[in-house]
Amino acid sequence: MGTLYTFGCSYTAPYHKSPKNTEPSELSLYDRYYDYRNQSFPLTWPEILSSKLNLKLNNLGKEAEGNDYVFESFCKISHEIEKGDCVVYEVPYVERFRIIDDNDEWTAASSETDVSYCPLNISEFIGVQRTNDRYIEEILNRLKFIKAYSESKGFEFYVWFADNRFHKFIDLKNSIYLLNTYLIKDIEQSVFNPVFELGGLRIYEETNNEIYDFHFGESAHKILADLFYKHMTNIL
Repeated sequence: MGTLYTFGCSYTAPYHKSPKNTEPSELSLYDRYYDYRNQSFPLTWPEILSSKLNLKLNNLGKEAEGNDYVFESFCKISHEIEKGDCVVYEVPYVERFRIIDDNDEWTAASSETDVSYCPLNISEFIGVQRTNDRYIEEILNRLKFIKAYSESKGFEFYVWFADNRFHKFIDLKNSIYLLNTYLIKDIEQSVFNPVFELGGLRIYEETNNEIYDFHFGESAHKILADLFYKHMTNIL
């Protein structure tokens, strides 16, 4: 059996609970969602898609991360990906970046980060810099490299963009650009538009605003997985 590898940010990452010793005041919205659903999380689109494709799943998505993390996470296990495997690679928002924290570890950051190792004036500057077209071109060049690598090793490679700012730089007719290719009506739309148009709900909608989280709820994950599957199996 082959493997489905998925890379990205929280739109790809599995749901997760906080550690057992977390103080009640510090529990995440996912913890509340878990309790709301009677101590369970719904299946995410990578889990559903891997089942549809009859592939094992290796999900390397991670909450709040940007494109540097996603590319590195691919590079770290690229030698493990084999002929017959499949990669679905999400491109997160371009303004996200990462820095080294006080413990000498990579940590995700944004233009609103304000900590000892990255005061607000620096994070704001980096965040604005990242929105420059040159950074978008850099990320697209990484995708060209991964595509060439996939062809040399014989695995399938698909990309989708959480950030619609990439759309004006790519040929949406190119089949590697997964959902963006067929279902976005114009370049200003998000990849999420077709999911919501088909009835997909976010967590806050699914819970009637009880849990104000904009990530996918159960129905949205099912719809996204189905759309990806139809594209990958040439049903669209």
